[in-house]
Amino acid sequence: MISFALVPVSTGQARTISQTEQSLVDVINETRTSYGLHPLARDPRLDHWARYHSDQMIKQRRLAHTVQLGALPGQVIGENLAWCSSWLRVRMVVDAWLKSPEHRANLLRPGFRLIGVGVAIGPLDGVENSRVVTVDFSGT
Repeated sequence: MISFALVPVSTGQARTISQTEQSLVDVINETRTSYGLHPLARDPRLDHWARYHSDQMIKQRRLAHTVQLGALPGQVIGENLAWCSSWLRVRMVVDAWLKSPEHRANLLRPGFRLIGVGVAIGPLDGVENSRVVTVDFSGT
């Protein structure tokens, strides 16, 4: 497996797209196209919310879904979360999501058009350098 560089928890400053975040988008889009679906486009609003949510989960030291994406009226929103206790292996995360009916439905929803990704590192469940992933989807 390949390990990727990760971005530390945000300090309030704007973050650039990390290699891991982009790798997640790439693997998700490869998966979608292998099922005959269109790839998803990154959306800065969704990236913002996904990063914020990952950061908040680290700060609160708990993994939980949230309903904070009301900024996209008329859209269907989906969210997949992942937690890794050490190195994040993107392909393993996506493969695990494909095995879960709810996560699979988000990954392969034909009406989704946009994606946002956030990865944060910090203490969670007794592991000091946990990796927390939020992927937000939007569309119809």
